[in-house]
Amino acid sequence: MATLTKEGYLAEFLDIREKLKDFLLFIGKGRNTYFKDVSLKLRILYCSKSGNKPLISEIEELFEFKMFVYIFFTIQEKVDKGLLSASLADGLVFEQTNSPVGWFEGGNALVDINTALAHEEVRFNNKMYSYKSIVEVHADKMGGAHVDKNVKDEDLSLHQFYGWGFTNCSKSNTGLSKINNNINRYSRRIYNI
Repeated sequence: MATLTKEGYLAEFLDIREKLKDFLLFIGKGRNTYFKDVSLKLRILYCSKSGNKPLISEIEELFEFKMFVYIFFTIQEKVDKGLLSASLADGLVFEQTNSPVGWFEGGNALVDINTALAHEEVRFNNKMYSYKSIVEVHADKMGGAHVDKNVKDEDLSLHQFYGWGFTNCSKSNTGLSKINNNINRYSRRIYNI
């Protein structure tokens, strides 16, 4: 049985980086079907699957470093910490607290990248999502790794809009282009494109 070396892990990481650059160039030219490919590569980088650690965690361990980023607190977290009045959170339907583009510029807390990815900070229809969960659903159920016949309504409503390539189903288009644009900007910032 062959074992991937330290250099092999780094080569895989750099290969994904180059593919993400290419995919984002295609997306920038209107080829939005590449969002599925982006979600799959982000899943490899940031999500545990089949007993394997995320690639970024393997890289951190092998090269003995930790990646930290800044996050801002969600409105509910600010209310819980007494930083905002509770009335400001009433009736909130959509919230995107952190754009990953700003993770390297400052915020309320410095956390490791895996904590930032798991931080539930996108509110849609009174449900909170993390960037990790958004990537996992898109990559695992909506055509990145495979296509599931059934997808939970709440996941579908968050993901379904023109540009993510999952529009041929019975739910209506939600028009969440803001998330689409932020994921595009986030990917560009993370990989210095």
